[in-house]
Parts: sequence; C-alpha cells; structure tokens
Amino acid sequence: MSDSVQSKVKRGIVVAPYTLDLVDAVKAFNARLRAGGVAMAFPESPVPQWLPPIDGREIFHEYYVAVDQDAVRGTYILKHQPFSVAGQPARLSQFRLPLSEGQIDKQYAAVGVQIYLDAVRKQKLLYTVGIGGYQEAVAQMLLSAGWKTRPVSFYFRVFHPRRFLQNIVYLRTTPLRRFVLNAMAVSGLGAVAVHAYQALKARRPPRIPTLQWSEENSFGSWADEIWQAAKSDYSLIAVRDSNILNILYPAGDPRWIRLKVAFQGKVVGWALLLNVPMRDHNYFGNMRVGSLIDCLALPGMEDKVVSAALRHLKRAKAEIVVTNLSHRSWLSAAESQGFCPATSNFIFAASKPLAQMITAVDPEMDRIHMTRGDGGGPDNLLAARK
Repeated sequence: MSDSVQSKVKRGIVVAPYTLDLVDAVKAFNARLRAGGVAMAFPESPVPQWLPPIDGREIFHEYYVAVDQDAVRGTYILKHQPFSVAGQPARLSQFRLPLSEGQIDKQYAAVGVQIYLDAVRKQKLLYTVGIGGYQEAVAQMLLSAGWKTRPVSFYFRVFHPRRFLQNIVYLRTTPLRRFVLNAMAVSGLGAVAVHAYQALKARRPPRIPTLQWSEENSFGSWADEIWQAAKSDYSLIAVRDSNILNILYPAGDPRWIRLKVAFQGKVVGWALLLNVPMRDHNYFGNMRVGSLIDCLALPGMEDKVVSAALRHLKRAKAEIVVTNLSHRSWLSAAESQGFCPATSNFIFAASKPLAQMITAVDPEMDRIHMTRGDGGGPDNLLAARK
C-alpha cells in the first residue's frame, strides 16, 4: 500500500464510544486479531458486564473503539474510580485493554498511538496495571511517553510441595527439569527443601495466638473504619470503603472469600481471597491455587492480615498461595510470613501528571497500594497469573 493510501487510512480512523451498531465490527476485529496470534479480545457487548455505568456510581467502565468506516481497528477501556492521591481525593481512570490492528498489520501501526492520545485527552490522571511485562508494546509506548512504572511484586507460598513440584508448569519446561522435579516430589527431598526455604524466609513465627478472623458475606462499617484509619499511609490508593468494596466484590458472587481480621479483640484489617482448583493452567497446572487478591489494614497490622489469609487458605486445602503487592509495608508483611518473591510481569504505570503528584510525597513510589484487585476484573483474578 502506498504512503498516500496509508495516510488516508490513518486520517479516516475516528475514536468513538462503543455502541450497539458496532458489535459485528468488534467481533470481526477480534477474529482478525485471533487469526494473527493475539490472545486478548475486546468485549463483544457495548454494555460492560463488570462495572457498567450506573447513575450515582463513582466506579464504572467506558468502552471506546477506533472506527475506520465500518471496520474497528483499535479499542480501549477507561475504568473510572475514586482514589486518594498524596492524601487528597482524586478521580483517576485506568487505561485498559488497548488493542490495535497494528499488532498484526503494519499499515495500522499508528492506531495504538491514536487510541492512547484519545485517552489522554479525556483524562490526564491515567494509570494502568497489569500490562504483561516491559517487553510488551504498550509498556514501551508508555515509557516513551514519560510514564513512571514499577512492578507490583509477585509472591508465592507453597503448602503442598509434592503437588507444587508435579504441577508448576512454569518450571517444568524441559524433559530434564520434569525428571528432576518428579524425583524430588516422589523422594520427599523437595518437600524438605521447600519447607526449609520458606522457614528461612520467614522472619518471625507465623502463629499469632490472639489472632482471629471470620468470613463475611459483605463489607460493613468495620471496613469503613479501616479505610479512614489507613488511607493516609498510602501515596496512591483506590478508595476502599464498604460501598466501593461491595461493588467490586458483590455479595451475590460466591467466589469471593472476605475475611475480617481481628487482633486482641480489635478489627485490624481485611483480606479478599480466592481458592480455585485450576485445570491445565499455564503456570499452575492442576493445583488448587489460593490468592490474596486485595487487602487493607491499620498501619503496622499488615502481617496480621497476611497471616490470617494464609492460615485460612491452608485450612481450605489450598496447595499454593499467590499474591501481588506494591506497598513496602505489605511486602515486608508477606516476607515475614514466608512468602517467596518471583519475577513479576504485573506492572503499574502512571501518566506524567499523576506520577508528579505521587513522587512529590513518595519519591521511590514504594507507598503505592496496588493489588490484583486493582486489575482487570474477576476473570483475570481467577487466572491468578504472575
């Protein structure tokens, strides 16, 4: 295709809200991406199943598409949500699922930049979390645009070493590795090694006699009290009052495990968990995977919440527990309870205006609170990937 024709194509593409008349075009767009080897797909309904716009709600999704006559060439989502930034209330938008036909056809290479610029025009205080690693094209684009980034650390704790060694697909990449891991599993040497390593990582005993927790059907006023007491400890944190939490993790969804955690008779925090039996997962094979998805605690009580979450998931027969955390106090709490770090491809990125607000009070950006719960929704959470 000539340069003049390419210019026409680019000039003719308009970014607009996703409407019902574009459903077939989105389906065709997804089919082209799929045929080109792109695993991700854009929602094929213009009405979000998770966090739809509802009058009076502060947290909701908006869907946008880049339209070339009757064809869709790109897409993205804005997730609008109230935050506390440097101790002040602010409305932020998460830049999610930017997809472009340029991923499979070079004549549409400019579409990715076009949808990014459209998002920036709509909202200056943008962030994203997840991405998939620094090697991804979107990560490179955001870095080029001056966004500040940092990984949201990935941690795991193994409860069943034999099942772990037999199922950890991420490590079982060659016949030799599979042979060694199987031998360690059967002989029991693996269990000794895993338990010894985790005990070495733990900096204090995980058993806390005066620690109590209970499963709750929803988040109540006790969650509001934790939010009010904790929010100032973070340079960036999404609002986690009971209203928002009950929208994100609704009572009607039986998958969520909500733990209210008390220490010496006082509620000190909460944890939001999943406990899912995997089937041929690309990291965890057929293990039952527990996940610490979201959490909040009174400052200094983070280790109590992590301990309660681990003990609850162990009793519920989880074979491994995983989590992603970013705040320095939560990282310290995870390590104190024997969690082991591994390379994370769950990346947080902040636009230049947002990054300036954060770094003014947190130059190292290590008081940001980002978890799996700040990511892309229930389906992504259930995948429990790094």
